[in-house]
Amino acid sequence: MVDMFVERIIYRGNEEFLWVMNLSGKASGTESNYRISSYDSDYAESLKNDANFNIVAQFIIPLSDCKKFCIEKAKRGYKEKHWSTIKIEIAVV
Repeated sequence: MVDMFVERIIYRGNEEFLWVMNLSGKASGTESNYRISSYDSDYAESLKNDANFNIVAQFIIPLSDCKKFCIEKAKRGYKEKHWSTIKIEIAVV
């Protein structure tokens, strides 16, 4: 389901991501992934500002969930120094 509706994923730095959802069912023609560092400074700053998006939800993925994913799903070892809490914000267009 996420692949069907997530139009853009914007990495904002400091382990923060903004998922921009398109619930219309019609593609807007934008690329699926965006990295702020590849834009000019004014546009990059606008992507970091929550006021420029219709944010409807946010959640945190804690270290305990990262550890569980590594061990149970990925079948890999978990080293806490390689992980940090991840913040996800969800916006709709």
